[in-house]
Amino acid sequence: MKHYFKIISFILVIATFGLSFFSCESTLELNDGSDESFASSSNKQSNDTNTPTDSQKGENTASGTEKIPDNAYLLFQNGEYTVNVIMPDKPTDIENTVYAKLRSKLKSKTGTTLQTKTDYLKSGEKHSSTTPEILVGLTNYTESQDVYEDITSGTYGIKFSGNKIIFYFSTVTEGLELVDSFISAIKSNNDKAFWINKSFSVSKNLKFKLEDIPAYPTSTTKYNCYDDTTMLLAKSTNLNNFNTYCKKLIENGFKEYSKRDDINGNYFRTYTKGTMALTVYFSKRNNTVRIISGPLTDIPQKDTTSAKEPNKTPSVTLLNQGTRSDGTQQGSGLGMLFHLPNGKFIIYDGGYVANDGLFKKLQELASGDDITIAAWIVSHPHADHQDAFDAFLKNHAKDIEIENVMYNYTALSDQYGDSATIRNSIKTYLDGKTTVIKPHTGQIYKFGSSSVEILYTIEDMIPDQPGDIINNSSMIVRVTVLEKSVILLGDALKETAKILTDTYGSYLKADMVQLAHHGSWPGTETLYSNINASVVFWPSNADNAKNRYKASDHASLRKAISLAKDVYLASEGTVTLTLPYTIVNNKDAFLKRLGLK
Repeated sequence: MKHYFKIISFILVIATFGLSFFSCESTLELNDGSDESFASSSNKQSNDTNTPTDSQKGENTASGTEKIPDNAYLLFQNGEYTVNVIMPDKPTDIENTVYAKLRSKLKSKTGTTLQTKTDYLKSGEKHSSTTPEILVGLTNYTESQDVYEDITSGTYGIKFSGNKIIFYFSTVTEGLELVDSFISAIKSNNDKAFWINKSFSVSKNLKFKLEDIPAYPTSTTKYNCYDDTTMLLAKSTNLNNFNTYCKKLIENGFKEYSKRDDINGNYFRTYTKGTMALTVYFSKRNNTVRIISGPLTDIPQKDTTSAKEPNKTPSVTLLNQGTRSDGTQQGSGLGMLFHLPNGKFIIYDGGYVANDGLFKKLQELASGDDITIAAWIVSHPHADHQDAFDAFLKNHAKDIEIENVMYNYTALSDQYGDSATIRNSIKTYLDGKTTVIKPHTGQIYKFGSSSVEILYTIEDMIPDQPGDIINNSSMIVRVTVLEKSVILLGDALKETAKILTDTYGSYLKADMVQLAHHGSWPGTETLYSNINASVVFWPSNADNAKNRYKASDHASLRKAISLAKDVYLASEGTVTLTLPYTIVNNKDAFLKRLGLK
């Protein structure tokens, strides 16, 4: 009998334990009874902090069942989402891609499709600070705005702010990486509930810091060159110090990416380490070394174009800049267009907003093919050079593809010029659709068999600040197509001209040249003697041309013309020269036409 009662007692204990077990597990299937509903689904929850109640937590008693912790941020329960996932009402392509990937991953995780929801507000409405929401990208929520105010390119992550989870990023790659990190961190309770711990966060910074690289052998001065670029300038140094430093970089884990030695006594190197790029060059003219940090996107990428290019007829075009409101020809403005053998285009500046001939010329040269701009190079932030960029994109961004936009602006560009225009244009029309490149002196960018060599940027002028710093900040390049070279001088003045001639000397030799600053005090005689071009492109009108040519203080202009065989003036109409170009000896006729001979 004693054994009988023991057996009965054991059975009762087991039965009681089993009831308790099934009762605990069933609470995960029950609606929590809250009256608060969310627009993204009909789910309800019991508190604004999205912290699980005791009944939601469950017990860690069943095999494969994980207890919901106190610091859980519930995402999904009982077949319904317990949070909204918000994107901007007018998302960028980057934000749209990341949001779509997050929705797809969440569906794969939970088996339920998440309703799309944006930050759109009707007049008088406000966002709730207590509603549990995941904010993807730069929404109009205060929480998103606060985070984005503090980040720069290369900084991205996920963070909690009150009852919001904020995804912040600048590129598709960054955003998709965050989605993967977020999905990997999600916990589940027998697939009945999904949550993420409130302690979860991601914070990444790919921005390169000069403090992370070896010190140069002599003292240096640090300059913020903007766009995630910083420069160290070493004065009164020498080539031995430069070479010692380059070896030191290799010893510290940097890889040599490119090397150009003894370009008229100047030495150019590019190094990479992880996601960072380092441009280092020695300038013989004043025995200085510049060490410039920046993202990998700034350096010339290895050309992957097939050696066999489409059979396109290459050309170079000087664009007419149209007329003023009074009907007279524009006296300034600059737009140069190159049609490459591979069928793509390179544009240098563009000119005024009113210059609507650019797209028509692209269509004409493309002959029905898709229009792809391999590189749009903007020399400096003056309206008659960069404003066509914004106007063109406003009207034609959907009609063309722009693979790269190249410019080099610094704090001085912001202080004395309008550097916001191009940045805003890129964000508005090209965000996520193009690569923005900040070139540095000595780099050569390959586009098929054609190339763009960077001869000068404003970084070469620093720390000097001549009176006209913005014109002297013009990025000077040499474009080479089918072995025919064109030097584009933007609005360079005598200060820039001196740096160019002291740096390169006869290495500046080119077949063609764009006359600097529209022919108004366009550099120096020595500059044009070194370039010694047979063809001159003159971005001006007839009245200005005549007046400048006659002026006593324009010897440099007359020097450029004297060396040329052919001269083309923008106001006389857009002109396209097929490459390779055959000289036609039009200079005398041109001078007679203007009454200068």
